[in-house]
Amino acid sequence: MFNNMKTLLGLLLLLAGFVFYLVNKNASDDSEAGGFWLPELQNDFIGGLTEIEISKGNEVMSLQKKDQVWFVAGGFYADTAPMMSMLQALRSAETVEAKTNNPENFKQLSLADDDLKVTLKTGGEVLVSVHLGKKSSAPGASFARRAGEDQTWLVTAIDEVAFMSEDWALKTVMDHDAEDVARVQIDNGTDAVVEISRNATDGNWQLLNIPEGKQAKMDVPWIQLASGLSRFTIDQALPLELSEKVLKVTANYQLTDASFVEVKLYQHAADYYTTINTEKYAGWMFKVPSYKFDALNKSMLDFIEDATESVVSEDDNA
Repeated sequence: MFNNMKTLLGLLLLLAGFVFYLVNKNASDDSEAGGFWLPELQNDFIGGLTEIEISKGNEVMSLQKKDQVWFVAGGFYADTAPMMSMLQALRSAETVEAKTNNPENFKQLSLADDDLKVTLKTGGEVLVSVHLGKKSSAPGASFARRAGEDQTWLVTAIDEVAFMSEDWALKTVMDHDAEDVARVQIDNGTDAVVEISRNATDGNWQLLNIPEGKQAKMDVPWIQLASGLSRFTIDQALPLELSEKVLKVTANYQLTDASFVEVKLYQHAADYYTTINTEKYAGWMFKVPSYKFDALNKSMLDFIEDATESVVSEDDNA
């Protein structure tokens, strides 16, 4: 009987230990679920970042900060808008629940070692490195895993991260509204240079240097011509190389702050390229869509017509 009591006591101790394990495990899971997935990103980490690596397998795309300006490594300026969006999403991501910790299941969630990985670095030191996987069927959630760890998590959704370097390169290289422009000159080499100026008093645009016997067409949307630098987007930034490219249009903009911007448009076969005379873009040319070329490829004939008899008479009486 004494032996039976010892056996029963042993079983009770084992059961108590198992219950204690389960309680503490659930408490641990509960403390992790619902909290920030990456607590090390809750301070002001963005200002200290010096590099962001985005990798797939053996391929690595890097964004690097130099003198407080972000570049695509070995390339053009980086577009900081999607970069900041990704960083804010990583900072605010919360754990929903723990998922598989079996590496054999990682590939199904796009969380294998060779799947997309984002690594944030500060001064060459890794701040955090994570795999970002598939969206979950649960609304507003996706799968994620810290690099080097087996535990996967369902976290509040992080938008898909682009991998190709051109997806991160700056596309809007200028953005001056018509209100920032005082005068525009466009020369496409065909006839008289188009020149419009904004009246300082009433703000209306007027065509200058109208040939004798001609007048400006009525209802011309001069604002469109003055908006040539507004949201000036490019398809691709390339190192400057103008051989075999033919200059087609030179557009000069005088801004209200007295600065000048010169845009030159070139053609090679069916492609169009532009250069911009600012120091920031020295050494670069940009491939632009054909509609951008068409918007700037204007001549005086696009804006004038034969003067009416009343206009001619007024000129004669002047």
